[in-house]
Amino acid sequence: MADLQRDRTVHSQRGYDFGMRFAAWFSNVMVSDHIPRLAEPAGDTTGGGTQATQHLTLEPFDEAQPVVALGWVNCASGLAKLRTFECLAELHWRRFGRQPFAVDGDPYRAFFEKLVSFLKEEGMKIDVETDPPEVAAVASRREGAPGRAKHAWIIAAVSVAVLAALAVVAFLVLRR
Repeated sequence: MADLQRDRTVHSQRGYDFGMRFAAWFSNVMVSDHIPRLAEPAGDTTGGGTQATQHLTLEPFDEAQPVVALGWVNCASGLAKLRTFECLAELHWRRFGRQPFAVDGDPYRAFFEKLVSFLKEEGMKIDVETDPPEVAAVASRREGAPGRAKHAWIIAAVSVAVLAALAVVAFLVLRR
């Protein structure tokens, strides 16, 4: 375990130490040409643990590929949240459409199992996200519902209402 730095708080030091152990466990792991990374604590203090979340990502060798955000850990609360391959694939489809997802299922699942073992050994309580947030909105778009177009109509209608109200106010002011 690393020596406690004079300027790090207890929660920040826990996050830093956790990151060192994570790096040791996963230093030789590759997931479809991606390197597992754990973000360092936000700084020397975490605000009593309120800012202790450290994000877990897969960073690609190919800089043209997006970084994959697979979850987070919080050493202050002892909680971790991880996304399954299916969840990540759905998020990728939602964000990038038909662009191929550069992470393969089998290597990710093997990494996921190793990551779960590591987190359990560290005493973390793990929440697994199997579906991305707002799945209903994505499903309705797949079925042909007017996802973005619906929002554009709402914005247009509100804009017209605001302009009409301004015109009435201008008319009343100029009428005097």
